[in-house]
Amino acid sequence: MPGWVPWVLLAVVVVWAIAQLNLSHRKRINLVSYNTLLLLNDGIRSDHREKLTEFIKTSDATSAPDLSRRVSGAVERMADGLANDASGSSVLGAHAAVWAIKQGSQ
Repeated sequence: MPGWVPWVLLAVVVVWAIAQLNLSHRKRINLVSYNTLLLLNDGIRSDHREKLTEFIKTSDATSAPDLSRRVSGAVERMADGLANDASGSSVLGAHAAVWAIKQGSQ
């Protein structure tokens, strides 16, 4: 085996690890922003509650753990969808909602 092969493999592993960290960090930010918006915006909360309830009712899950796993995935997709919504980012929306409350309290 040539001496450069381990270096190439190491580079691939490092790039993969950085990509995984980036994805994980983005998902965490999306979920935190999503939670903030759900807590501060009743319109978004009621709309997403209805959608999640419908998802649960129509799911073909065979057990509680299976259903919980599917619901977790659905919530992640809803958070990602709201983060990349055409009307704006949930991250910016969460910042704006928090700041609006702060400005209203003074």
